[in-house]
Amino acid sequence: FVPENLVAVTRSLTGKTVSQEAFLIAMIFAEIPFTWIRDIRRLTPINILASLLIFFGLASCLSIALFRDYGNSSLVKEISQLPPINHETWFMFIGTAFYMFEGAMTLVVPLQEAVFTPE
Repeated sequence: FVPENLVAVTRSLTGKTVSQEAFLIAMIFAEIPFTWIRDIRRLTPINILASLLIFFGLASCLSIALFRDYGNSSLVKEISQLPPINHETWFMFIGTAFYMFEGAMTLVVPLQEAVFTPE
């Protein structure tokens, strides 16, 4: 998923095509050193940076969606004509939402226990 997006972004911004394997290898070399850190509290600056980048991405998406003038774009008309609920696949959305919540909880609880310092 991530290498596919990186290939698309690279092609879009630079016009050059980089293979997914190259991005995957680069990601492995970037992430392996983080596995060597045993004390999770040392990752606090990286966690803050990640939170800031997530906030920037959210703010960018919202500002583009709310303040950009689309004019009479056919895409806007198509989106406005979509039904609010797709009765055939709504259960897939609910299942995905539960799956995401479950995945988040399995990450958060061990992290909180790892950085807990008894007083």
